[in-house]
Amino acid sequence: DKDAPHVERIPDEATARAIAAAAAGRPAELRDSDRKTRREPPPLLYDLTSLQRRANVRYGFTAERTLALAQALYETHKLITYPRTDARYITPDQVPLLPDVVRGLERVPVYAPFAQAVLARGISPGRRVVDASEVGDHHAILPTGRTPDGASLGPDEKRLFDLVARRLLAVLSPDAVLESAVLVAAVDPGTAPLPEGVARPLLFRASGRVVREVGWRAVDPPGKSKELELPALQAGARGVVVAARPLEGKTRPPPPYNDATLLRAMETAGKDLDEAELARAMRRSGLGTPATRASILETLVRRQFVVREERALRATERGVAVIEALAVPELKSAELTGRWEARLHDVADGRLSRVAFMADIRGYTREVVGRIAGGAAPPQRAVAAPEEAPIGVCPRCGAPVRAKRSVFVCDGGTTCGLVIFRVVAGRPVSDRMVKELLTKGHTKPVKGFKSKAGKPFEAALTIRDDGRVGLRFERDHDGAPTAPSASSDPPAAPAGAREPAKPRARAAAVEAPAPVSPVGMRCPACGAGRILEGRAAWGCDRWRDGCALRLPFERAGRRLSGAEAVALLRVAPTAR
Repeated sequence: DKDAPHVERIPDEATARAIAAAAAGRPAELRDSDRKTRREPPPLLYDLTSLQRRANVRYGFTAERTLALAQALYETHKLITYPRTDARYITPDQVPLLPDVVRGLERVPVYAPFAQAVLARGISPGRRVVDASEVGDHHAILPTGRTPDGASLGPDEKRLFDLVARRLLAVLSPDAVLESAVLVAAVDPGTAPLPEGVARPLLFRASGRVVREVGWRAVDPPGKSKELELPALQAGARGVVVAARPLEGKTRPPPPYNDATLLRAMETAGKDLDEAELARAMRRSGLGTPATRASILETLVRRQFVVREERALRATERGVAVIEALAVPELKSAELTGRWEARLHDVADGRLSRVAFMADIRGYTREVVGRIAGGAAPPQRAVAAPEEAPIGVCPRCGAPVRAKRSVFVCDGGTTCGLVIFRVVAGRPVSDRMVKELLTKGHTKPVKGFKSKAGKPFEAALTIRDDGRVGLRFERDHDGAPTAPSASSDPPAAPAGAREPAKPRARAAAVEAPAPVSPVGMRCPACGAGRILEGRAAWGCDRWRDGCALRLPFERAGRRLSGAEAVALLRVAPTAR
């Protein structure tokens, strides 16, 4: 109904309370009752990017982790088809193979009822599954039909295979049926005073949605969705407002990117470009390819342009400074990629020669280099970040503990020595774990750590006497990890993220791996700044305030490793 009101934000509490008071106890009439039933088709099959997004949302896997798991399921276990694909469809010649694939899943108890239902209905997929025009070199990711042996798969491999298996069964299942309803009620406020700009009668709108037939959602639930069923009332129904109250809310800033949303942005980059030819060129490519987007994200993290905070990806000062320093604006835009992709399409279609294309590339490169060389130097950007709000209180000295780029440290500095690195034994340390460490001295056992050999294990974090964070293990009599004993006083085990000895069920504290880079360390010279990596040396971020600490990358004719730099800064705080 074009006259149905939209939800309006009321800017002040007084106006909201006046409207609520005018409506309470007053007669109301249902002006409009609109109910619609629609069919919801299953989602498309997975390509690599959509699988990476789903695994990040569902399990918190990074894009790189999902690619590694998918590659293992493909190469080692032969359970899924080629994963580095950008297609979400299959070709007609693959349809006759689907019954055998489903029968392979039928032998897995958790998939059996869904597979049996698919086979009983018969497999006849439509254009949302079969479209040869949408398939390039490789079709969508499918199970191969081999029945997985649960004992041979790791926990994360099982999770990823489950996503692929359920998606195939979902696309072969019936549509879901949803019913939505919108009710608009008109309330007569009588002679009650109304704030300026508020019309009579008062219109209130309620909307709800319920699933009538679960269909494909039974096998591959799309995630949490709020259901609200409104009463089946006809327009003209009358009643009385029993109660009315204002609801206070807050606007929120856009959430930070995570692997899922950034992959989506990379995949669709350029689609909002003005020129149709550029948008067409980017439609199948975006920024990067399905096989390279994960490595692009990890490169940004490794070079400290981006930092992971739990699942969020946030730009660092270093990353922002790089973007601000680029003197050529188009180097920061997807439009440049779109233009060159369009030229590549011209080469592929025979409208442009390779020789001309490469000549243009060389010419543009010379132009960009010249503009950068002849341009003004970018303005100096203050490196020091505003002080972070404390995350907790140091159990050693009582000073506030704050989150920095790569560590959590207390304001007590080197006199206290508390340091909690954001990554311990290959596992990110979340804010929740840090708070638990500060209040209890240890965390609950958690999964996700990796030994030097790459083997995953479970352990608890604990604060050692020297202020460093260690790993604590326990094993039961069968050799399986258990929760650490609160009453035990375990001896320190050798340094490194290694699994504890098997014979006895006893906890062992293990020192976390030493940092492999000095970046983020508290400056040992002034005690207030943090170590940064410059063009030729490591130095203190408080150099503007007079701290002269500087450690060159090279000594005695060779480049220092990050670990050597850490050791030198600890024993020679005035190294220059």
